[in-house]
Amino acid sequence: MLAAILFIRIKREGGHWKASSYTVYTYQTPSLENGTYTLSAWVKSSGGQREARMVAKNYGVTEMSVNIPAASSYTRISIPNINVTNGYLEIGFYSVGNGGNWITFDNIELTGERSANTFYGGKASGTVLGTSNNKIINFVTPFTYTYRTYIKPHEYGDFMWSLWYSNSVDSTWADGALAYANQPGSTWRIDAAYVADGGTSPDGSVVSGTQQQVSYGASTSKLVRPGETFWSNPVQINIPSGHYLAFTWTIATYASGSTIPYTYNSMVTAFQANGSYAGSESGTPFSNTGDYLVAPNLFAYNKPVTKNIAFLGDSITQGISTTRDAYAYWVSKIADGMPTDKGIWNLGSGYARAQDAASDGRWLNKVKTNDEINICLGVNDIGTGVRTASQIVADLTTIVSKIKQENPSATVILFTIPPFNFTAAAETTWRSVNQTIRTSPPAGVDRVFDIAAVLSQAAPNDNNIQVQYLSPNNDPHPNGLAGTAVANAYLSWY
Repeated sequence: MLAAILFIRIKREGGHWKASSYTVYTYQTPSLENGTYTLSAWVKSSGGQREARMVAKNYGVTEMSVNIPAASSYTRISIPNINVTNGYLEIGFYSVGNGGNWITFDNIELTGERSANTFYGGKASGTVLGTSNNKIINFVTPFTYTYRTYIKPHEYGDFMWSLWYSNSVDSTWADGALAYANQPGSTWRIDAAYVADGGTSPDGSVVSGTQQQVSYGASTSKLVRPGETFWSNPVQINIPSGHYLAFTWTIATYASGSTIPYTYNSMVTAFQANGSYAGSESGTPFSNTGDYLVAPNLFAYNKPVTKNIAFLGDSITQGISTTRDAYAYWVSKIADGMPTDKGIWNLGSGYARAQDAASDGRWLNKVKTNDEINICLGVNDIGTGVRTASQIVADLTTIVSKIKQENPSATVILFTIPPFNFTAAAETTWRSVNQTIRTSPPAGVDRVFDIAAVLSQAAPNDNNIQVQYLSPNNDPHPNGLAGTAVANAYLSWY
């Protein structure tokens, strides 16, 4: 059971040129899981160089390269079967040219294959908080900030925790001007990171004496490359019943502009401080971030489980507009109703759409690592993406197909599109897609859960969410009462 994992996609154009003779080497070295990879890029070249090559090296085995051909239009080149054995790979472009010679490279991609069921490595998601990246920090100057987040663990007690992060944006925010699916973050560094007992009230401080430092490989700091994914080393912490797990890290950037992908998340309390305060137990330097959640994308604990379950969706799955720190959204309540031998990963992402997942980038590849996948998408395809019913169904079909191709034993549960008070053409699209899901879902769907039937008003007003399920200010995002209704219906149906 193999899953192709996209680790790097760099869409920025680069190249070599000089009026006189030159030797130039441009490279980067991402950290990777060991495995077999293919490196590819689109290139153009004037020709005439003594050497012009794309290079893969310093990955534990002999260097590999491919020549860049002379071509006035872009040509795709690739290096297959790169067997990474030491956790790193240097990707480079090397040219030895005469004056006026040039090469251009763009759309560099690194893909790899590994067994889908080895991603967790005997661990499971230890929180139901949705932490998929849907925005990216964009500051006018480089910065050093410390971020502290308070998280309710799925299970209290003394566990080893491993933290996983993906330095890419998972889903498009609004029209994509601020952040778009598969956008890589820049190069930045983790100066220090800690887990601690956050106590019973998220006030910016942690319980004295409980801070445990997080490490990465042989270091307590880490340089993070564009598009990189990485695990921390396991770190042990005891979180008593009713207490929060607090995660704190100090992050520094090297340049202005788009830097660190993060999550817009209004459901938990998080803090920030200008400067290096990761080791501080006090809340004095910190101020509330509002809805910024700059944190790892997966908090995994050493809990062997019988099944890892993912919920792929938009802000409705994520839990947006429910009460902060209450964990009242339906994924959380479903998790509470399941035995603790099930791992639950909430991959809901605000503004996300089926079109993002169908691009088969980092977001969908998180999903493929799971034994059971719940898909609840379509609201933003209708309301923001303005996709047609046939386009949405095609995207859902692609999502299911990609999952099944690379993880054929996975169970896929497709949800109907929740009501979102659509009218006119949007309502027509909503009704058409839901009719298809109910009567002839895409090939590979194992079961259909009709969430719309739980949340909708009675026909003919079933395009509207029931009034008691509205969030404040008549927001059609389901509130905590709706979370309970959906969870009860799902667990009974499940």
